[in-house]
Amino acid sequence: MSKYPLSDLVSVTEARYQIEQAKLADIAAEEQKLRRMLAELTEQERSGRSTLVKDTAIAAYGGDVMWQRWVGRSRTVLNARLANVLARKDNILVGMRKAFGKKIVAEELLQQQQVGARAEKIKKTEQQIEDLLRH
Repeated sequence: MSKYPLSDLVSVTEARYQIEQAKLADIAAEEQKLRRMLAELTEQERSGRSTLVKDTAIAAYGGDVMWQRWVGRSRTVLNARLANVLARKDNILVGMRKAFGKKIVAEELLQQQQVGARAEKIKKTEQQIEDLLRH
């Protein structure tokens, strides 16, 4: 146990906040990956359209319809995964805000405790000086 018991609380709340930050970093990376995949799918769709326009044989066999279906299904799956990630991110942000608030309160309490201890020490020192001067 440290000199100021609240310093242990500060350490715990700081650790909890860092854990929440790490969770947020992980989910943000997952979000960016899905957004990148959606952008790549959009680019593939553009380039595929130009190929389909040039190659009439593909269209004759229904390849263009199958391609558009595949793009649509892929986009739906990626958007659903992104929605899930964004919902999880929102929950993590709530936890992170709570952890941050607890961290700030613990730090303020510790600071108040330290200021009080200093004031008490000064008062005690003044009392000792007063006692010395009386004798």
